Amino acid sequence: MEISVRYKEDITIFDLWGELVGDARFDFNKILREELDKPHNKPQKGIIINLKEVPMIDSVGLGIFVAAYTTLTKQSQKLVLLNVGRSIRYLLITTKLNQIFEKYYDEEEAIESFKE
Repeated sequence: MEISVRYKEDITIFDLWGELVGDARFDFNKILREELDKPHNKPQKGIIINLKEVPMIDSVGLGIFVAAYTTLTKQSQKLVLLNVGRSIRYLLITTKLNQIFEKYYDEEEAIESFKE
């Protein structure tokens, strides 16, 4: 799995490539936790996780999303999923997490959602 982190309008965007299973999920969790714990010069609005190039995620990977969502919500921030593929969308529906996570298929729309 490859992970890229970038920033736009006080939002941290994670671009992921590859399956979020096995050791890859621990690598992602480490990078995500480091970002959540990092002091920023000004308040952050939250995190976007771009899943466009992620064909598969397992339950532990979903747990990482839930933990990040909880942490961000406590800080009055939010977590948004971008470009959720069919298999991941099915997993979200099956686990009823689709009711919790905001999902977008356009990055600009995802960014705009933080302004509401």
